[in-house]
Amino acid sequence: VIITSMKEHQRYFPIFKDEKIYNGFVVVSNAKTDDFSLVIKGNERVLKARLSDGLFFWENDLKNGFNIEGLKNITYMAELGTVYDKEMREIKIAKLLAEMFGEDVELIERAVLLSKADLLTEVVFEFTELQGIMGYYYAQKFGENEKVALAIKEQYQNSASNRFSAIVSVAIKIDTIMSLFSIGKLPKGNKVPFALRRNGIAIINIIKEHNLGFELDKFLNLIKDDIINLKVV
Repeated sequence: VIITSMKEHQRYFPIFKDEKIYNGFVVVSNAKTDDFSLVIKGNERVLKARLSDGLFFWENDLKNGFNIEGLKNITYMAELGTVYDKEMREIKIAKLLAEMFGEDVELIERAVLLSKADLLTEVVFEFTELQGIMGYYYAQKFGENEKVALAIKEQYQNSASNRFSAIVSVAIKIDTIMSLFSIGKLPKGNKVPFALRRNGIAIINIIKEHNLGFELDKFLNLIKDDIINLKVV
């Protein structure tokens, strides 16, 4: 949150010392003056307000906890229901994969169920680029299993640190591709809506990375017919 406040909102450069964030920052100013004290104080004052807001949002979120029910009120796509509906599809896919590769099915379900919970937090509302990352920290604070927390963090990435996270990530990406294809949201030339091509490449990379050997085409047909009931284009 500190780094994002600096880089994205104020275009400041954070400073690190001994691989830890340092209590200082760099700002570039085009002001012509022999005394930069006012420039420095002004930028410090602006950043202090930003960081105070971030701390306030964080503390509020910790009081409120994860609110899964709120996802039922967030539309994913008009033709595909809410974010909660998407999670229910993802859970079905993830549980199948978990059974295939001997992972804890209940824990996998928990990870997928909480994967979008941080969308309802004040920090992510303010810093949208921290989706998943903030979910990881909240999951830790709320006492969730470390595998669950890490899977939430890695769900948007193109790789995974372990097989558990790999299954969660692949399940989420498979649903994204299949559901959007089913309503005609297809890549066209250099236009790739919703990063479908990137998600497809990520699925292949993660499968290879963790040796998740299964016949993808047969698995997709199984999901299409028995789980999601969507038309594959």
